[in-house]
Amino acid sequence: MELVARLQAVAPARPDTVGIRDWVTQLARDGLIDRKVAADVAAMYEAVRFGGETPSAESLRSLRGAVDAAIACMPAVERSAPKGTADEAKQPGNDAGGHAPGASAPVGDAPSTDGAERVTSARPTARASARLRPQRAAWKIGAALAAVALLLSGGYLALEGRHQAGVEGGAGVGSTAPTEAPGATLFTRRIDLSQHDGTGRGVSWVDFDRDGDQDLFLSSDSRMRLLETRGGAFIDVTARMGLSGAARSGQWADYDRDGDLDLAVTATGRVPVVWKRGDATFEPQQLPVRGWVNPEGLGWLDMERDGDADLIVTNGRAGIHLFRNDAGDLVDASDAVGFGAAGIGRVNGDFVHLADFDGDGFVDLLYGARRGLAARNVAGQRFEDVEWPLDLRMEAADRKRAPAVGDFDGDSDPDLFIPQDPGVLHINGGSGRFSPVAHPELAAHLTGGANSGVFGDLDRDGDVDLIVALKAGGLVLFTQAEGNLNLASAATGLPTLMRGVIVVGLSVADWESDGDLDIAYHGMSGQVGVLVNEAPLPSGYGTLAVDFAAPQPPGTQLVARSSAVPWVQTRRLGAAINVGSQSTGTHVFSMPAGIARLAVLRSDGVRLCGSATIAPGVSVTIAADDPSEMTPCERERVPLH
Repeated sequence: MELVARLQAVAPARPDTVGIRDWVTQLARDGLIDRKVAADVAAMYEAVRFGGETPSAESLRSLRGAVDAAIACMPAVERSAPKGTADEAKQPGNDAGGHAPGASAPVGDAPSTDGAERVTSARPTARASARLRPQRAAWKIGAALAAVALLLSGGYLALEGRHQAGVEGGAGVGSTAPTEAPGATLFTRRIDLSQHDGTGRGVSWVDFDRDGDQDLFLSSDSRMRLLETRGGAFIDVTARMGLSGAARSGQWADYDRDGDLDLAVTATGRVPVVWKRGDATFEPQQLPVRGWVNPEGLGWLDMERDGDADLIVTNGRAGIHLFRNDAGDLVDASDAVGFGAAGIGRVNGDFVHLADFDGDGFVDLLYGARRGLAARNVAGQRFEDVEWPLDLRMEAADRKRAPAVGDFDGDSDPDLFIPQDPGVLHINGGSGRFSPVAHPELAAHLTGGANSGVFGDLDRDGDVDLIVALKAGGLVLFTQAEGNLNLASAATGLPTLMRGVIVVGLSVADWESDGDLDIAYHGMSGQVGVLVNEAPLPSGYGTLAVDFAAPQPPGTQLVARSSAVPWVQTRRLGAAINVGSQSTGTHVFSMPAGIARLAVLRSDGVRLCGSATIAPGVSVTIAADDPSEMTPCERERVPLH
């Protein structure tokens, strides 16, 4: 059957383009088309599938024109190809035209009753195919261009609004125009980037290409996705960047210290992989350990405070693995530091959270296993079990729980929100001594349970707020006022934009570079989107943005303070949050007018200090690794309290 006819026949459901993708890939293997063209086509195919779109009638008309134009450029000869039996065409794994994945599937053929497929009857017989190889090669290349036209038309016509189809091998991602929230005071619209396959996990803001824009990385049990921000649009560049496969969790760091961010991922039943950024693409490197049982949680940390990114990976009942960074080589040091098959953490769990919970300068571990497993980093030499005098209840039979870690009370140490039933906020009193703090609003509005949360100054008033993903669906915002949490009104736009969406992964960043924090979310059923924040600055406030020319060691902290308020604002760079999410890149602080002081506390002990004058309604940027703006300072000069 001719391709157009076949697509039209299934248009009410979903046109099957799997054969096109695999066929074009096979053409590249056969040397008939350029491999980059094939990779671009595959990326565009995945983007159309990623967006969940069924080509419209207009798309099909465009496709018909593309196919007609391709056929017009070819010799008027019979194009035939051997076909399998009808039973073979129905075998699982074959596409609608009976082609097995990866097979060279000619496009444009019509069915016949004798096993061959013909478009014309000028010169019949399949035996003629051997004499027509040059012509058929030309026809295949033309049809490949038709396939490109299909994917381009599907991509361009399916995407509306700000999210146009990409160039240079990318494809626009998104199934609908942004959903509006009329009259909202914070989140005015939702950008829908629906994934529609696999169980959603983490979502991370990351400037992987170091161009100053925040890109998105998505992890799920079926596949990972990397979406580049380009001209205000999200472009799927997963295939073009060489990435493939599933990712239960994914975390970014410059572990080889070459100035580019690298990616570590875990996946069910597979060896964890570090995707090292090369000259143009990412190259996979498996971690040197056998016997992977249940790899899931992972995170980068600077265990020894030497400026290198080490890696920690959970492995179910086989224990926790720690890979020490030895001049860019990740060496398994699990047994030596108290983990491994006979050490701490030999239990099935979920995700990890890494922060200096006890304030001794070394990053500690919180593991989402049982009711919360904590391990203290002892002077960068080993980890020891910690019995916290509180019940974190991080494990649930019906779902994964993902806490939020952040400095809620403005004293520079990490606090915890645990999505219990209802959620509980635990305040760190210093040295890792946590105390649950009752907040009536949490108890009243989280009675049905929660999945995860994330801290951030969403209303731009200079203190930390809390976004919570509800078990029953939707997001709620609790804003902070003098240490109290208050449920934000419906005017925030969240009830309109997120009704019924069961969210697991959350991450915040200033995606639009306008000084406020936008939210990226990943739903349990694969929904992906961005909530665009248009919160106004409070009267008398300005914005301090902090940027770095190069990636910083994981665990580096930014501490900002204004003389006008008695608290500090703390950001931890590259930390794993909730269900394997992450936030990197430029960080913003809303500050009262006056002198703002900034300290950069690097994980290797280097401390840099600087200051800026904040004017109402004005944004100021500090290049935090520029010696003309930041100078070394002693511990006692760091403005923490």
